[in-house]
Amino acid sequence: MSETPDASTLDIDIVVHGESSPMMRWLDGLTPGDRVSFVGPRPHAAPTDAAAAGGRNHLLADGSAYPAASAIARALPGVVTVIIALPEDAAQAGSYNADFPGAELRYAASSDTPLSHAMTTLEIAEGDTVWAGGEREDIRAVRARCLKELGLPKAQVQVFGYWRHGKTETDADVARLTAVAELQKQGRTLEDNFAVEI
Repeated sequence: MSETPDASTLDIDIVVHGESSPMMRWLDGLTPGDRVSFVGPRPHAAPTDAAAAGGRNHLLADGSAYPAASAIARALPGVVTVIIALPEDAAQAGSYNADFPGAELRYAASSDTPLSHAMTTLEIAEGDTVWAGGEREDIRAVRARCLKELGLPKAQVQVFGYWRHGKTETDADVARLTAVAELQKQGRTLEDNFAVEI
């Protein structure tokens, strides 16, 4: 008797953009109904329920992290503030409140680091958590503010640099692999992904 895995459905959101990256070329070659294989995902920490301990959860996301932030906001109680950075035409096109039920939705002004600039308007207390995803240098600035300026413990700060201006994901993967190989020669492991220069 053979056992078969339970069938399930998974929705994967992909941000379509104009660059000719390997992902966009792959996506252009697909048609509805195609079967594809996936490996992954890379593990991402979701915010803990800060509300259970009297704190609040804050989410910051650009367009690349919008689907993740929306899923977290719908699944996690205690999300009080969501800051999103979208192209101006998208932000003006309508309200995205339905994707973030119960949270105050704010739009970040256009800049090179919109999320970290918008974050300065947030009142973040000692027991709060911050989850952020988006352009790497913007997210690096969010992380520095959380850890250095606000003194939040690392467990309360989950940040993910999804992409980098002027670089492809292949560039990022090569930089990470090179850094890991060098650390392995030294008998060390990569403890901080933001320490890798991409």
